[in-house]
Amino acid sequence: MIGIAPSSYTGPRVGARTDIWVPSGREPVRMLGRLKAGATLDQARAEMALLYRFTLEQRAAQDKDPRIWQTTIDVEKAGAGFGQVRDKYAKPLAMLMVVVTLLLLLACSNVASLLLARASARQGEMAVRVAIGATLGRLIRQMLTESLILASLGALVGSVIAYFGTGVLVRILASGPVAENLKIEVQPDLNLLLFTAFVTALAAVLFGLAPAWYAFRNASATSLRRAGKGGVRSGRMFEHSLVSVQVALSVVLVSAAAMFIGHVSRMRTLDLGFRTDNVLLMTLDTSKTGFKRAQLVPRLQQLQERMRHITSVQSVAIAGCTPIQGCGAMRFVIVDEHPEPEATRTRVALNFVSPGYFETLHVPIKAGRDFSMQDVGRPRVAIINEAMAEHYFPSSNAIGKYFRVDPDKRFGGWNGEEPYEVIGVVANSKNVDLHAPAPRSMFFNMFQENEVMTQFLLHTNVDPDSIADPTRQAVREELSAARVSRVTTLSRQVDSAIVPERLVATLTSYFGVLAITLAGIGLYGLLSYAVAHRTGEIGVRIAVGARAVDIWWLVLRRALIVLCGGILAGGLLALWARPLASRVAQDLRPESLVPIAFAAGAVFVVGLLACVVPVRRAARVDPIVALRTE
Repeated sequence: MIGIAPSSYTGPRVGARTDIWVPSGREPVRMLGRLKAGATLDQARAEMALLYRFTLEQRAAQDKDPRIWQTTIDVEKAGAGFGQVRDKYAKPLAMLMVVVTLLLLLACSNVASLLLARASARQGEMAVRVAIGATLGRLIRQMLTESLILASLGALVGSVIAYFGTGVLVRILASGPVAENLKIEVQPDLNLLLFTAFVTALAAVLFGLAPAWYAFRNASATSLRRAGKGGVRSGRMFEHSLVSVQVALSVVLVSAAAMFIGHVSRMRTLDLGFRTDNVLLMTLDTSKTGFKRAQLVPRLQQLQERMRHITSVQSVAIAGCTPIQGCGAMRFVIVDEHPEPEATRTRVALNFVSPGYFETLHVPIKAGRDFSMQDVGRPRVAIINEAMAEHYFPSSNAIGKYFRVDPDKRFGGWNGEEPYEVIGVVANSKNVDLHAPAPRSMFFNMFQENEVMTQFLLHTNVDPDSIADPTRQAVREELSAARVSRVTTLSRQVDSAIVPERLVATLTSYFGVLAITLAGIGLYGLLSYAVAHRTGEIGVRIAVGARAVDIWWLVLRRALIVLCGGILAGGLLALWARPLASRVAQDLRPESLVPIAFAAGAVFVVGLLACVVPVRRAARVDPIVALRTE
C-alpha cells in the first residue's frame, strides 16, 4: 500500500464505489487527464486522435484483424464521470422525457379547460367584482392563486408518488447486465424538487392566465344581468380546443405505448435459436475451494450428476456462459482447405460446455452428435454452429472435418498444433445482441479440455425458481467450499438484454393509461358543464316534444366533434413522430399503423364512456323544473 485516498472520493465510475486502486494491466482502459492551462477540448481530441493512430498501427501489425481500424477513441469532459448506465439509457430516458412533457401539457390543458368552464360559470361573481372596482390585475391574482394551489397540491402528491414509485424504475434498470454491481440512486433530491417547483409555478402561470383573462373580458354589465344563462362562443371554442388537444396528446401517448409494448412482445417471442422457458441458471464461485483445476473438474461433474436427480429436473449442463451472456472468448480459426486472407478474417466465438448443453437449451443438432464423457482422453472434438459450417465448409459436410485454433500468445498458451474434429453442427442462436444475426460459434467439451466452468443450467418441467433451494442443497452436499454467487432464470436473463426497450414500454404504458384517463376526464367535464349550462334549453326542447334520442344527439354531437377532431390531429401527429421512435430501439417497425389505429380506437371508446353520464343526465332533465329555474 503506497497511498490513501480521501474517504469522500469514490472513483470516476458513476454509481460504483472504488475502494482499492492498482496499476492497470488490462484492456480496455479509460483514461483521465487534466488539460494544460489554455488548452481546449478540441485540441486534446485532435492530439489524441493522432496518438491513437500510432497505437492502431502497432496493434494491426500484431493482430492482422481489419476491424481494429474501425475502433475509435472518444475524448469527453470528465466532470460527469464514466457512466455506463447513463451511456446505455440516454436515448430511452430522453424519449421518456418527451413523453413526460406531453403528459404535463395534457394535464395542464385538462386543468385549464376545467378552470375555464368554472370561470364561465362564475361570470356573475366576476361581473360583481368588476362593478365594485376590481382591476384586471386583481382578477389575475385571484385566478392564478387558485391555479397555483391546484398545481402545488398536484406537485406535492406527484413528488410523494415519485419517491415511492422509483422502485419500479430501479428494478428495471438493475435487471440489465450493464447495471450489475452498480448502485443506482434515483430518489428525488433537492435539485429535482426545485425543478418540480419551477415547472409547477410555470404551469400555473401559463394555464391560469387564460381563465383569468376570460373572466375579466366577460365580466360586463351584460354578464351581470345574464349570469348563468348564456356563454360566450369564443370561450366555448377555446375550451373545446383544449379538450381536443387532450384527446390528440392521448392518441400520441397511447400509440407510443402500443408501439413499444408490441416491440418488446416481438423481442420476447423472437426465435433465439434456443428455448428460454423453465431454465434455472446458477453461478458458482469456486475461488475459495482450494482445489486445483485437475481436482475441481471431476467434482463439477459429480455435482452435475447430483443435480440430475433433483425432482422435476429434466437435464443439467455446465457452460462457461449462456448465449445471452455472450461467448467465453474469441479466437481466429485455421481451416487448411479454406484459408482466409489476413486482412479479412475475423475471430470466432467459443464456449466450453458439458455434454447435455444443447439438450438443456433445446438447441437442435442439425448433423452429427453431442458431446459425451467418452470424449475424455481421446483426440480433440468440437461442435460448431451453422454459421461457422457455412463459412468454412460451404460445399461439403462439416462432420469429420478438422480445424485448428490460432495459437495467439496474447490470449494464453493455446496448443494450436492439435486439430479439432467437428462431430456436430447445431442451429444458430443469438449471442448478446438480440438484434444482430447469430455469430460464427464453436463449442468445446469442458471435460475433455479439463476446463473449469461454473455456469449451471437446469431445465425443469416446473417453475425453475421452485428448484433453487434443492439446487443450493446439492452444492452444499457435493462441493461445500463453493459459494452460489447468483441464481436466476434464462427468461429473466433474456429480459435483461432488452432493458432499454422494457423501460420505455413499461413507463409509456403507464403514461398512456394516465393520458387516456385525463382525456376522458376532460371530455366528461366539458359535457357535464355543457349540460348544466344548457339545462333551460334542454327543458324547453323536451317541453316542445323533443325525444330522448334527440337530446342524446344534441349532447353527443358536440362530444363527437371534439373527440373526432382530437383523434384526427393526434393520429397525424403520431404518424409524423414515428421515425423519432426508431432512434430509441432497433427493429421497432415504426411503419406499422396498428399502434395508431389501436390508440385511436381506445381513445374513442374511452371518450364515449365519458359521455354516458352527461348524456343520461341531459335526457332526464325535468322540463317543469328547468323552466321554473329559468
